[in-house]
Amino acid sequence: MANSCNCPSPPGGSVNCGSNQLAICRVKDGEVHTYCVDITPFGGFGIGQLQLDAGQIQVGRDTAFAAILGIEPPGLLSSSYGVGGGIFSAYQKEQILRGGEVAFQNGTRVTFRLPDAIAFEGRGGSSGFSSFSY
Repeated sequence: MANSCNCPSPPGGSVNCGSNQLAICRVKDGEVHTYCVDITPFGGFGIGQLQLDAGQIQVGRDTAFAAILGIEPPGLLSSSYGVGGGIFSAYQKEQILRGGEVAFQNGTRVTFRLPDAIAFEGRGGSSGFSSFSY
């Protein structure tokens, strides 16, 4: 099954990715930029190829969070945006990841869909834009 999300309107659109990929649609300065991000934090195994434990799921979620924020490379997340003393608390990161969309103060809007293997239970539609300064 593919993983997809709709882009914010205007201008709208959508992105279709593989089932093990994070689907991201970023609208910046009125232009749509779509991404399919591989979430493979453990050696070269795809997330659909093994049963993930809680630590592996968290690594996948941290990788996804970095990609959603546009941090390159995602490894910076552990030192700059980690739960312990980072910019975002664990609760804030979870709320953003659960929401499926986020708006930045600079006007950039991002919608996304986590791959099922790292999604939260009870995930439904988005809960509305989360706004924060970044």
